[in-house]
Amino acid sequence: MPSCPTGFEGSIVRTYERSGWGENMGTDRSVHAAQTHGVFSRQMAVALGRSGQSPCFRASLLWAILVLTVVASAQEVNPDRRLEHATAALRAFLSADSNVPKNLVGKAQCIVVVPHLAFLVGGKYGRGFASCRMAAGGWTAPGAIAMESLGGSAADLIIVVMNENGMKRLMGEATVVADPEMISYSRAKELFVGVSLEGSTMRADGGENKKLYGHEVSNGEILMGKVVAPRGARGFVAVLNKRARKGK
Repeated sequence: MPSCPTGFEGSIVRTYERSGWGENMGTDRSVHAAQTHGVFSRQMAVALGRSGQSPCFRASLLWAILVLTVVASAQEVNPDRRLEHATAALRAFLSADSNVPKNLVGKAQCIVVVPHLAFLVGGKYGRGFASCRMAAGGWTAPGAIAMESLGGSAADLIIVVMNENGMKRLMGEATVVADPEMISYSRAKELFVGVSLEGSTMRADGGENKKLYGHEVSNGEILMGKVVAPRGARGFVAVLNKRARKGK
C-alpha cells in the first residue's frame, strides 16, 4: 500500500472521533457500530479490529468507513417511516384483489414484511418487521428484523411463516429462511410472486426495536405478545387484525 502523507492518520482519526463512531479505532464499540449501520463488511470489521496493521492502512480503512457512512446515512430510514411503507405493502398483500391464496394467510403463524425502501447495497440487505398470531386472537406488535444475502432487486418482500417452529426461529439471534415453513413473496408491480430466498438469513434487529419502543426489548418478548404496540405501529397491527384472521 502506498505511503500516507505526514499527519494523514491523525487527521482521519480526529474526523472519526468527531463523527461519534467511537473513541478509539479498533475497539469493539467501533466495529459494532459499523456493523450495525450496515456499511461495513465482515472482512473490513476483522481488519479494523486486528492488531499489527500499519497506521496508514488503519487510517485509510477509517476513511472508507466515513465515506460509506455518509452514503448509508442518506439511505437511512427511521422505523416509523419504514413501518408506514411496510403497512402499505401489507395492505396490498392482504387486499381482496391480491393474488395470494386467502387460505394461506388464514393459516399463517407469523408474517414478515420488508418494504422496498428498506433495502441497502444493491438489494442484498434489508430491514423490516415481523408480527405473530396470538393464541387469544389478534396479532402482536411488530418486532424489527434484519435480513442479509437477499441477492435480488429491491422490492416489497413478504414472508409467511406457517408454524410455531418458524415463529421460534424469528425470536432467535439468526436464522436461515427455510421452506416450507417460510413462504416468500416479492411484489412485482401489482402482483405478488413466489420467490426463493435460499441462503438468506434473518435476525432480530435490536437497534431498530430500541428506536421504535424507546427502550431495549427482544423479539421474543414482542412476538409472544408481551409488548404493547407503540403509536407508529398500530396501523400495521390493525391491518393484520382486520385482514389476516385465522382460518380465512
